[in-house]
Amino acid sequence: MKDMSPGQVSPDQSFRDYAVARSVAVARGSVIIGGMERAERARLAGFALEAGCEARTYKLGAEVLEAMRRTGRAILFLSANLEDMTAQDLLGSLKKQGLSVITIVIVPPMAIMAAVAAIKAGAGDVQEHPVSKQMFLKSLAEALTQQQRRELLQSH
Repeated sequence: MKDMSPGQVSPDQSFRDYAVARSVAVARGSVIIGGMERAERARLAGFALEAGCEARTYKLGAEVLEAMRRTGRAILFLSANLEDMTAQDLLGSLKKQGLSVITIVIVPPMAIMAAVAAIKAGAGDVQEHPVSKQMFLKSLAEALTQQQRRELLQSH
């Protein structure tokens, strides 16, 4: 087996990333990315776009809340601590407004308390920062599947 330099991706890994991206693209969805540094929001938005999803990014929790009020349907990828509020506060606000949103919270490395708090607040998944492309696509695919199930149940 050939040694890979750091940052280099094996052909098998590239195929797996592509396969996950293709399965996500079939479902197409809307992704909102909130908090984090601008470069990180842009990186994650690029992954979502590559998977065939619409992606919007916001720095502040208030901006995320406003976007959710307008759309009512998106998958959220949130920093545990946005500039103006925590992910817990944001999820609580969404719940008070009657919006049930599939949310993935991104926590700092080894931030067990933040991860537990996010789950208690209603996050569907927690990822450790920095999120790899493969983990982002996996979480996105699972969230889109869950969203489709919810919509199917609500239509019956």
